[in-house]
Amino acid sequence: MVTNFSAPQVAAFVQLIRSELPAPLIYTLYAPSVPRFLEQAGQAAEGLLWATVTGLYGDRFGRHFGERFNRRFGERPGLSSAGIHYDMVHLLALAWSRCASPRDFREVNSRLRETVHRGVNGAYYLGNRGQTNVSYLDGASDASVAQAHLVFQVQDGEHRIIAPPSLSESTFRA
Repeated sequence: MVTNFSAPQVAAFVQLIRSELPAPLIYTLYAPSVPRFLEQAGQAAEGLLWATVTGLYGDRFGRHFGERFNRRFGERPGLSSAGIHYDMVHLLALAWSRCASPRDFREVNSRLRETVHRGVNGAYYLGNRGQTNVSYLDGASDASVAQAHLVFQVQDGEHRIIAPPSLSESTFRA
C-alpha cells in the first residue's frame, strides 16, 4: 500500500516496483486520479488498485461533466479534485440562492446543513452531527445522502471503478 499523494512519485514507485518484482499487487490512494498519472506511470500502471473518498462517478453526471470539461479545456478532468471543486461551487451557490443575503453566514450555514445536492462526485448532505459529508456504505447505507468511497483499477490503460458494486464499471482483475 502506497500512501503518497504525489502523482509523479507514485508513478515512479510503480515503475520501480514493477521492474523489481514479478507481479506485485499495489494499492494506493488519490494520486492516480491526477490527469497525467497514466502517462507518467506508463504500462507499469496496469492492474494498479487505487481509491478515493471523493471521486468522479462513471454515471451520466460524471461522464457529462467530463465531456463538458474536455470541450472547455481541451483535456479530461482528474478523477477527484476537478469534480469536488465543481460540486463545492454548486453546493455553495445553491445555499446562497436560498438566502436573503450571501453575507448572512448563519443562514448560509443553515442552508448548507439542510441541502441535499447530487453532484458529479456523488451526493452531499452536511446535516449530520459532524456537519461533513459521509461515505456511502461506510457511514451511510443510503447513496442519496452520501458519497461513495470509490475503488478503481487500471485496466487496459483506463481507470475503471470496481467498487462499490452499485457504481462499478468492471470487476477486479488478478
